[in-house]
Amino acid sequence: MAVPAYVVEHATRLRLAGDWRGACAVANVVPDASLADLPHLAPDLLRWYLEREPRWRTFTGFRFGLGRHGAGWLVARMAYGEPQRIELHVEAAPPALELPRYQWDSGCTAELRARCGGATRTPFFDPAGRRLEPDELGGAGPEGVTERALARHDAGRSADAWAEAGFDLRVRLFDPAWGPVRTSAAALAGDERARGREVDKVLAGLRPVHLTLVEPREHPVRLDWPGRGLVVEWPAGARPRATLVPMPTRKERAAGRDAVERAEFGRPIAEIPRIWPDRVRMPPEVAGLLAGTLSRAGLHPLVQAALFPAAVPLRPPAPPPLPDRVRVYCGGAVHAIVMRDGALHVPHSPGEIDRERALAALGGRVQGCVAALDGWRDPAVRMPRQMRALRDRVLALVRHGDPDALAAALDRGLDPHLRDTLGATLLHLLPHFPGTGLVPRLLAAGLDPSVRECFNRTAAERAAEAERPDLVRALAA
Repeated sequence: MAVPAYVVEHATRLRLAGDWRGACAVANVVPDASLADLPHLAPDLLRWYLEREPRWRTFTGFRFGLGRHGAGWLVARMAYGEPQRIELHVEAAPPALELPRYQWDSGCTAELRARCGGATRTPFFDPAGRRLEPDELGGAGPEGVTERALARHDAGRSADAWAEAGFDLRVRLFDPAWGPVRTSAAALAGDERARGREVDKVLAGLRPVHLTLVEPREHPVRLDWPGRGLVVEWPAGARPRATLVPMPTRKERAAGRDAVERAEFGRPIAEIPRIWPDRVRMPPEVAGLLAGTLSRAGLHPLVQAALFPAAVPLRPPAPPPLPDRVRVYCGGAVHAIVMRDGALHVPHSPGEIDRERALAALGGRVQGCVAALDGWRDPAVRMPRQMRALRDRVLALVRHGDPDALAAALDRGLDPHLRDTLGATLLHLLPHFPGTGLVPRLLAAGLDPSVRECFNRTAAERAAEAERPDLVRALAA
């Protein structure tokens, strides 16, 4: 899970007990002081979904609309810095991207099942979460429609998939009135098979069934991707329709294109609201289940209950323990570096280690076991690849935010003196954890709170920037 199980469980207990702001604090969600309590907003669920957004969005302060709130819009923003806080506030206008309500509202999570094309069950699964056999698919009801449509889509028959999903598909790619289009010579010459292949290729990136399940709208919406556009409409009393059109550059636009667009849609395409293509594809949690890259236990409990209403929610498995030894190349041989009793142990005498360091002082570079020893505590020293991978696993454990998992690693002998690539010690990274329980243990292990990372900040200064006065006090004690 992107959010530790204990965070989900603790935040859920507090929210159900009426302490919504306490639940927000556990999930590192910071509501504006003027914002009234929102007991239906599950902060751990919101974080679970935002952790899955592309990093270019969450690490650049991208704003996500959650829905109307009074006269404005409730907005979530991933704040800069680590650990990343989610800030909640109200803005006058909606941001460019809106999160579906099932991604944050504990009372609307069943909408996820509908978004996948299901009513009583999730397509391709029974209500208890069992993957259906091929001969059990494609029955009556919306789930069967979804399964048949996606089977056609996966077979490369995307246009047929849209028809199966209930759309009238209209193609304007090859109409000269719409301007030039980049496609094959055979398609431009009127070869119907070539044109069919082009349409299937263009639509291959979209999953049609999800657009049909969006609440019918009074006005059309559009999806854009390079050179192509799709306008979706829900006419009153008729089947929804999707119109595939070329989207030439401004220089390529044919004279009279605006008039063609107005005749087709009643307005220029530029005035039709745009939706993000990743909001109409198969939800990634379901795609992961179908591909076998995600287990049911890896889903948030509210997501499990939405997708599999007859199943008992599963707790995620504990992460695998860190290895207690790593093998590295050293002087033409393979040596085992053992992590034991809070230190790294190498098969070299103190004299051999000193000679290697003396050579480095004369302008050489430490390698193998000595590089592992020195690089664990000094980011300027490049460690062997296997040791860098171990450090990355430890730092992932830290950023996961589970203090019990790190404590267990220390119990198994982890050397706590590692530093990340920016020179931060585990003391600097303590804001990722709730509470201050790890502070005495790390100080007793010899970590120095006065050490500064590459931005010249001590651990206490990093804690102050993260608005953690409890850590500041504990580090000063």
